[in-house]
Amino acid sequence: MKKKSPSQTNPYFVLNLSQSVSKVDLKNQYIKLTKKYHPDIDPSNSEKFREIQEAYKMLVDVTERSKIDDVLYKDNSKTSYQNISKIHNYVL
Repeated sequence: MKKKSPSQTNPYFVLNLSQSVSKVDLKNQYIKLTKKYHPDIDPSNSEKFREIQEAYKMLVDVTERSKIDDVLYKDNSKTSYQNISKIHNYVL
């Protein structure tokens, strides 16, 4: 199994969103990206499409999002590479 880079395991990074994103903006970005990377349009996008779906599932669930935010942003500073790496163990 191919190990994901820390940037791929940060759902905010995958969806190109900030931590303060609203539910409406989250859904709008999800729809925009799934249309752009849908494998029916280009089969080579299947991995990116799957990452987008996983990131959305993590962030749309309030409890899950809170856990992710705790892991990524608990020190209230900018996300460090080390904090992003921690989420890999939590998510996968």
